[in-house]
Amino acid sequence: HVGDDRILPLQFDFGSGVYSFFVPMASPDKLEITKPAEGWTDPPRKWMREHNVGHHYWAGVFNNNNTYVADWFVKEFGKDDDVWIKLIDGNVTRAAAGGFGQPNIWNPNVRSYMQNYCETQARYFHDDPTLVCYDYMGEPHPYASDPKTGMPQYGGFNDSALAAFREYLAHKFRTIEELNRRWKSS
Repeated sequence: HVGDDRILPLQFDFGSGVYSFFVPMASPDKLEITKPAEGWTDPPRKWMREHNVGHHYWAGVFNNNNTYVADWFVKEFGKDDDVWIKLIDGNVTRAAAGGFGQPNIWNPNVRSYMQNYCETQARYFHDDPTLVCYDYMGEPHPYASDPKTGMPQYGGFNDSALAAFREYLAHKFRTIEELNRRWKSS
């Protein structure tokens, strides 16, 4: 794999985890896998302990439609355009059930879902000795390109995202005059 020469010496699985690179959710507060009653003694973890190797999981919001979105969440909230990132051109990056999407982190239902997903994983895996970390991200960014145009995906144009940005500016600068003074603008 690309970059293996740099990551293999770290003895850390950046690519897949024990089950996959993410852990599916059956419902709020419930993963689709069961915690082993006998503890973390399965063959993959035994091998990792013997070789001093760890693994990780994704547990956050990522860019470019690669955030795990549980089926139950899509069924309950997926029709709401504000749940999905709105791009600069006005297109909404809606996802289908059973896969990946680009949820809008400024939407309260998405925030609640991500918090529940992370807390559920933490309760499940807190004593797994081979789990090194969760890969938490919460910031859509334009690093991935639009497959149609090859141009960066500038997201965050939902009403909730714009309101959050305005609230941030108001908190930071207090007045339009102060914003203009600091930005040397009018």
